[in-house]
Amino acid sequence: MLPKKETPEQAVAASRFYPGKSIDQVRAASIEVLNLLAPGKMEFDAGAPGIAAKRTYGYVERRMGYQGTMTTFYNVNMTAVSWYTVALSEEAGGTRARFALQTRADDQASYWANPAVPAIHSSFRHDLPLDGRQGTADLKLFHDRVEHVLGLRPNWVSCGEVKEPGKVLELCDRSGISDVGPIRS
Repeated sequence: MLPKKETPEQAVAASRFYPGKSIDQVRAASIEVLNLLAPGKMEFDAGAPGIAAKRTYGYVERRMGYQGTMTTFYNVNMTAVSWYTVALSEEAGGTRARFALQTRADDQASYWANPAVPAIHSSFRHDLPLDGRQGTADLKLFHDRVEHVLGLRPNWVSCGEVKEPGKVLELCDRSGISDVGPIRS
């Protein structure tokens, strides 16, 4: 299924201005937030003009098949990759960051035969397009957390505060994701 075009609501939610903060400060805070999602599991390319991060993980998917009048249930080992990008630009009085994410899953048979999960290449886009079917909650959650790390917001925003019943959040509901904020002394 082809992605839908990015919506105006997504464009607004994906981008946020951080007043009084330099590109280096916003880059460091963004890396910290992404690292907290899956500690020790992120791969980064934090070169200019932004950040590209990748997290590969596995899970088991339950499938069902039919043969005649017999129904068969079976498990398939799946491999998924989530890409996260933060495009950074300096503006008068601060820094603007645009966050985007994409996830792709394959069963391991096709994954090993035709690797769909390349290493982060130097030509990788630091401004992934958003899929119009994706909501804005993930985008807002990421920026709210960056604001907390930068000291612009007093509290860490947890998944429970933004989760809507029946909605899947990439930053909260994927296998191996952590909702724990930074430890401050």
